[in-house]
Amino acid sequence: MSHSTFKLILIATVAAASAGIFEEYLTRGYLFNLAQRILDYYHITHSPLLIASLFNSLIFGSLHLMNYIFGGQALMATLQQVFYATCVGLLFSAFRIATNTIYIGSILHFLFDWQIGITKGVSHLMPWSNVVLVYLPIAIISILFIMTVDRHVKNQKMTLIQQ
Repeated sequence: MSHSTFKLILIATVAAASAGIFEEYLTRGYLFNLAQRILDYYHITHSPLLIASLFNSLIFGSLHLMNYIFGGQALMATLQQVFYATCVGLLFSAFRIATNTIYIGSILHFLFDWQIGITKGVSHLMPWSNVVLVYLPIAIISILFIMTVDRHVKNQKMTLIQQ
């Protein structure tokens, strides 16, 4: 393996690990807990896990707008990235709820991002039909899982806020 290949792999690994850890800590850690606390403070008991998940997933997806604003990525490719990041964010929220940690989401996020292309910060445009067919079912299944847990938590009068 040449020095330049090793350097690219190292940069991609560091970039993916940084994104996986930072973005998951921010969205599924801090913002998820913040949303739960706000919902609890205002006594909103209908689907709090779903609301917290949608909140942090929409922010997570929106964070990817920076690739257009600051990274020079094409607008349509960025909008696709926002869409699929939001869908995958719901999946990571489901893992966060199922495990009550951000570790699984961080590892999956790292693996999702771990590619040489991350060093360029550019996503390529795909047909919208492919993006929707792959990522929308992920979002729907994640939402159904979160709604199921929400109902179970409400029936058991439990709380999932981490202290």
